[in-house]
Amino acid sequence: MERVCEKVHIRAITRAKENQQVKLTPLCRAYGITRQGYYQAMRRIDSRNKALKPVKELVMYWRQFMPRIGGKKLYLMIKPELQERDIKLGRDCFLTI
Repeated sequence: MERVCEKVHIRAITRAKENQQVKLTPLCRAYGITRQGYYQAMRRIDSRNKALKPVKELVMYWRQFMPRIGGKKLYLMIKPELQERDIKLGRDCFLTI
């Protein structure tokens, strides 16, 4: 539960920072997150997005041809290609992407 709250806080801080409503330090203080923690979370999010980029490209490729295919079937279709690329991704994590 705590991890989910932190993710929500990081998103709220990022949105407010992008809109230039408030400076970063007071936002972090209000949510109980250090600035270092905020930047570490942003680095984790960026590295995760980079790691999942090939998966998203595969999904978009197959969605062109079969736009109505379900997530579970799509996962089973691209699973061998994920294994070839040494990408370890379970079905449930795939469905959340």
